[in-house]
Amino acid sequence: MKKFIPLFFLLCVLVPVFGQDAQLNEAAPDIARQVAGSGKKLVAFAFFTNTQGYGPHFSDYLVDTLSTMLTSQGKPFEILARNRFSQIMAERGLSASSDFDPKFLEHVAKFAFADAVFGGSYEVKDNDVRLNVQLLDVSDGRILIAKFISIPRTPEVDKELNHTPVKQFADVAAEIGLNAIEHGSFTKEEDGRLKSNIKKAKTIKVLVPNGDNLFFVLKKDLQDFFYRPGTSMRVIFASPESDFYREETQMTNLKSEEGDPAYVANRGKVADSRGRLLTYTRDASQVEFKYFDTQFRLPIIIVDDRYCYLTIRLSPNEAPQSVRMEFEGGAEPFADSCLAHFERMWTVSSSSPQKKTAGTTPTP
Repeated sequence: MKKFIPLFFLLCVLVPVFGQDAQLNEAAPDIARQVAGSGKKLVAFAFFTNTQGYGPHFSDYLVDTLSTMLTSQGKPFEILARNRFSQIMAERGLSASSDFDPKFLEHVAKFAFADAVFGGSYEVKDNDVRLNVQLLDVSDGRILIAKFISIPRTPEVDKELNHTPVKQFADVAAEIGLNAIEHGSFTKEEDGRLKSNIKKAKTIKVLVPNGDNLFFVLKKDLQDFFYRPGTSMRVIFASPESDFYREETQMTNLKSEEGDPAYVANRGKVADSRGRLLTYTRDASQVEFKYFDTQFRLPIIIVDDRYCYLTIRLSPNEAPQSVRMEFEGGAEPFADSCLAHFERMWTVSSSSPQKKTAGTTPTP
């Protein structure tokens, strides 16, 4: 006579229990019994918070794993999917903080008509992840279940932990050779890494609207650079006669009109920077100039076709909000893209600050 295995038993057996899930699987039967004993019929699963900078991915992994394991226990309660809880938060414009807030969970769970809500927090240690699981009564905020679970830091767990924006950014940064980011005033160009590279450089390429502050800050470094034999520099300024530079000047000075002294002074900074650079040289042939008049270009400094310093600056708050990124190396080096961009700009830009270049042959 054939024997049939009950479907419930199959579910219990077939729920995947990988090494990283063993502790959660061991805790699931006891948690399920306590939920059933509480008499709650609809239980929501929220999220697990973390104050160490780990993103939501590990919380999602914990919630989904526990939800599956509790459902497989066959107890007389239903579990509201994590996605539904997140949807309710999104519909009401709510967002969670990194700190565990029971009142917040109760508030959201009421919109889902849940009787209780699972939530908690986790802390990443050297050898394990310490998970604090709580089931809260939505009606009065009582803690119905409180359980600590220690999850060993296996390679699989670390993989889940590292699936965070910070780790993803670090991976991308390594791939494109992003070695440093600085935030603040453009005076940070006096940073030691840039100066160190200029100190031993043979070539420097700069793309910048007017370079007024940059070339002032790097005066001594550039004087030393030009003093060394065999050094050369290429600079692409914005044409002070272009529509772009006029709009940039108005954005920078805000209320300045064309006849305003501040407006006139800013338009003169291109010529001033060119003159300043020429005074740094031993021979005027060491530096070449061209001018662009097309659209806004992010300031770029390229040293020896290897190191790229790219500044993101947006008027009118350009000084406090500027972000400078430094690139070198990487499997897919972004410094190469910066160099290719500069070389293309050099090809299409004009040797005269007065001449338009868009759609025309560059002036020799």
